[in-house]
Amino acid sequence: VLSDLFSSGAGGQQGPISIAEVDGVAISPQEFDYRVQKAYENYQRQSPEEELNEETKSSLREQVWNDVLRETLLEKRIENLGLKVTSKELFDMVQGDDPHPQVLQVFANPQTGEFNKNAVIQFLQNLNNDPETKQQWVDFEKALKKNQKYEKYNTLIKKRVIHA
Repeated sequence: VLSDLFSSGAGGQQGPISIAEVDGVAISPQEFDYRVQKAYENYQRQSPEEELNEETKSSLREQVWNDVLRETLLEKRIENLGLKVTSKELFDMVQGDDPHPQVLQVFANPQTGEFNKNAVIQFLQNLNNDPETKQQWVDFEKALKKNQKYEKYNTLIKKRVIHA
């Protein structure tokens, strides 16, 4: 459905300036397309043996669109509440006493399943040797921070509903 919005208009005119407006924020086709391409790349990197067929592409586009909607609708509210994720919180999610489940999964000892904090430290120390891996890590940390802000927001909402 959204692919029609990216095609040029009649008479060789440019495509739309935005594909949608959500809560007063214009969503540009370029930004949406960029995020869809990143989703395709992430999928192929995480599942190299699986084909990126039309059904999967459609699912990824829908997932990106839902992410754009959620971010657009929540970011203003989160900012107005002053919710932030500190560098200490991020450190704790990556190599602290209670790492994020995705970090636990990637840096677990394959034989024991136990979290290997030294593997995280070694990985981080070697990031500058591989720019592509470094960019992937930066993107991963951004996602961790974003998800943590959403968790804080959801916790506030739950507490308000429970105590209302």
